[in-house]
Amino acid sequence: MMILDRSGSMAGSKMTALKNAARGFLDFFADTQNKDKVGLISFSTTAGVNGAPDRALGINFVAPMKAAINNMNADGATNAENAIDMADGTGGFTDQTGVPGDRRIQQFVVFFSDGMPTALTDRFKYNNTNYDGVVYGVGSSGRSNCRTSDYPYMSVANVLVRPSGDGNHPGVNPATTGDGKATSGSSTNRTACTSGGSRYLNTKWYLFETSLVPRAGGRTWPAEQCSIPMDDLVPYFCGKARQMALDNAQVLKNKGIKVYVIGLGSSNEIDPTYLRSLSSGADFTFIAPASSDLEAIFNKIAKDIKLRLVY
Repeated sequence: MMILDRSGSMAGSKMTALKNAARGFLDFFADTQNKDKVGLISFSTTAGVNGAPDRALGINFVAPMKAAINNMNADGATNAENAIDMADGTGGFTDQTGVPGDRRIQQFVVFFSDGMPTALTDRFKYNNTNYDGVVYGVGSSGRSNCRTSDYPYMSVANVLVRPSGDGNHPGVNPATTGDGKATSGSSTNRTACTSGGSRYLNTKWYLFETSLVPRAGGRTWPAEQCSIPMDDLVPYFCGKARQMALDNAQVLKNKGIKVYVIGLGSSNEIDPTYLRSLSSGADFTFIAPASSDLEAIFNKIAKDIKLRLVY
């Protein structure tokens, strides 16, 4: 499964280089595409298309995969955890739990990104109903990559998915959480957050089920805090986004799936140590200082996978 970053920072020459390298990767498997299976999950603020891979794992993939890659456009945040999680779902890898090791199909991930995770998928309750939503980081002056140095420039933005049919709530602000109870009715069935009559105050993010551990100052915030300061919320959110991606990658690795990771950029843009922890080890981690390096790296990984498939 190819998992490719199409976030906003990939715009321009980087996206062009990624598409060329990814298409070249596929050509290595053209002679075996009648039996090998390859799929695609691209990701930005959300992953895939309508909650499913861009293309499910399948045979005869070269032409349709190239078309799907060509359709990628760069915008949005970096929801790596959602993309990695999707690889283990419908259209993704075969569950080989219980299959003896010598009878298992070899399975691989090729994960590519040019930055740190800046989005995550979570559940929230609004008006006593649960929804799926996406929380993502935004910043000023390009400072939204969830690096420690970016924290003062970042805020945590609204969810992408709003309550269905609710034209009065264009988004739900995760900084102002609550109990998620009804927006009308008796006071015992409403959140205590009523100051100013804000439309955001009756949302409960399950992300905050445990109290926030602040970056500094000795403060903690309960799960139903009415408004969490950004200087505490941003570090918590960024750490959670990183950890969820790590946890989802570990699920794949625990099932015997080999995870290759490619990072594009300088140490100011990516964290090589973090990318190494996502991968199956040092031999599965590749850093491309410039987009011109991508083709050679994708080719190397393709050759390595073909050798592993043979032996």
